[in-house]
Amino acid sequence: MAKIHFENEAYSLNEGDSVLDTLLEAGHDIPFSCKEGACQSCLMKLEEGSLPPESQAGLSEVQVKLGYFMSCSCKPSADLKVAQVDAGQLTVESKIITIDQLNDSILRLRLEAVFDFLSGQYISIWIDDNTTRSYSLASVKAVDNFIELHIKVIPDGIFSDKYCRRLNIGDKLKIQGPIGKCIYATNNKSQALLLAGIGTGLAPLYGILRDALHQGHEGPIHLIVGAKQASNFYLVEELNQIAAKNSQVKVTFIAQENNNQSACETGDLYQYVAEQYPSTKDMRVYLCGAKTFIKKLRKQCFLAGADRDCIHMDVFLPG
Repeated sequence: MAKIHFENEAYSLNEGDSVLDTLLEAGHDIPFSCKEGACQSCLMKLEEGSLPPESQAGLSEVQVKLGYFMSCSCKPSADLKVAQVDAGQLTVESKIITIDQLNDSILRLRLEAVFDFLSGQYISIWIDDNTTRSYSLASVKAVDNFIELHIKVIPDGIFSDKYCRRLNIGDKLKIQGPIGKCIYATNNKSQALLLAGIGTGLAPLYGILRDALHQGHEGPIHLIVGAKQASNFYLVEELNQIAAKNSQVKVTFIAQENNNQSACETGDLYQYVAEQYPSTKDMRVYLCGAKTFIKKLRKQCFLAGADRDCIHMDVFLPG
């Protein structure tokens, strides 16, 4: 049985448990958020031993060289000696430029661009020393020169409600990142792009769409946004203006319920995609939203012909 050596103590690792699980069970206060190997808020540093590769998946070359790893994804078969990473070494401060409402439940936050990023990546915001929330980037660095986040306000949400309500222009936030590979990434400017998302899954897609156009993409781009009700949509006018100015762009809003007779489709997003794209062969697909949504539509697009390497995903985790 492998042991975790941490702060002059040794803890036996139960079968199937991660380093994070083990240290939390032992009573240590280790920062974490998603427990899915995505947000990187549980980063720790290796001092002795050998890490399983999956514990460093998605980390930068510099982070790997420094011995950083995601403790939630680390399930070693041999002893490890590990140490906590000072959050101050991972974060930078960014000042709030603007705060505004995009609809009744979506808040747009724009921050200073204090590091380079690619549209579709995501960052983590540290609320305190142990709590983070991750949000995808809707901005295009070369065009906007700011970090734009679309935040769904959840009643009593630790960040979106209780914390965001107290923020003001000029306040500084501690942010970490950027992370993620759901970005515009094709050398074939004529390749057809299918972008599909639900809720604030629109945020990274909004950035990816504009980044593709900024880089001179010539092939057809179809953005499909789904929601339960038509009133949940946002940035409708902006997206329709983009489509009007760029003949290769098509934007479709699909609501399960359309009580206010908004100019959108009414129906099922999966069925719509299946009807519009019985074949996704040679297409590049971007899927953003909840895990169940992505899992189902990813399978659908793959079975319709899309290459695995051409399906990019940004999974939104609860909380």
